[in-house]
Amino acid sequence: MTNKISQKISNEFFSISYRLLLLKILLAPIPHEFGVRIRTLLMRLLGFRIGRGTVFIGLPTFLGGRQVIRNFKIGSLGLINVQCLIDCSGPVILGDNVYIGPRVQLITGDHEIGTKGRRASHLRPKPIRIHSGTWVGSGAIILPGVTIREGCIIAAGAVVTKDFPPNQLIAGIPAKSIRELSDE
Repeated sequence: MTNKISQKISNEFFSISYRLLLLKILLAPIPHEFGVRIRTLLMRLLGFRIGRGTVFIGLPTFLGGRQVIRNFKIGSLGLINVQCLIDCSGPVILGDNVYIGPRVQLITGDHEIGTKGRRASHLRPKPIRIHSGTWVGSGAIILPGVTIREGCIIAAGAVVTKDFPPNQLIAGIPAKSIRELSDE
């Protein structure tokens, strides 16, 4: 019995990213309105791949255990706003000048469909790629396996379930292209 309990506790601690835990502890006393550069610097020091000039207004809620730091990358001059959820079960790759609005969710975790006793079966993460120059509006949800090409705008509250070509205004549930944006 003691061995089973010990094994369960060991499994729980194995999935923790200690660097992410340390980051949360260090940033807990700093309100999101302050310390934008300190937050980003600490993230870089702990191994996050963050391009020059990119800032985090608040620390996102990261999912994905020990894979978070390895699976997350953002280019230069980007911005991640407050109360975002970023699932790094699979890779999340954001290009240069990508702006992520408040409360955006980037979900890479997908599941195989199981039997009637448990429909959400094995985890099958799929990557999310958001190319340079894209703006993701407040509360948008990007689902597993989606690639958004350069220069898109994703409207607030959109639920993106498929890939989109460059320079599109994307909105709706499920999201669709509303119109093509100029190349300028």
